[in-house]
Amino acid sequence: MITRIFRVRVPAALISELEPKFQSISYEALAKAPGCLKVTIGKEVSESGQTYVMISEWESQQALIDFAGANWREPHIPAGMEKYAADCSVEHFEIF
Repeated sequence: MITRIFRVRVPAALISELEPKFQSISYEALAKAPGCLKVTIGKEVSESGQTYVMISEWESQQALIDFAGANWREPHIPAGMEKYAADCSVEHFEIF
């Protein structure tokens, strides 16, 4: 199993616009993907609250590649969501 942790920093002025789209567009893109077992989203606990995280669990590395493509080690941002990502990163962990 592979755990994928996607972090994104959002400009403060776009937070209220982002949240419903993050919960629908981004969450749904992963939750409906074959091989995706679980998706969790969260928001930084701080005064700025500008950093969000989406943690997804995948049945295999191949399932993740099938979803994100050959560049699966890079952030995968659904069309129309790019403007919210002031800065983003992704990490992968093999669960054992």
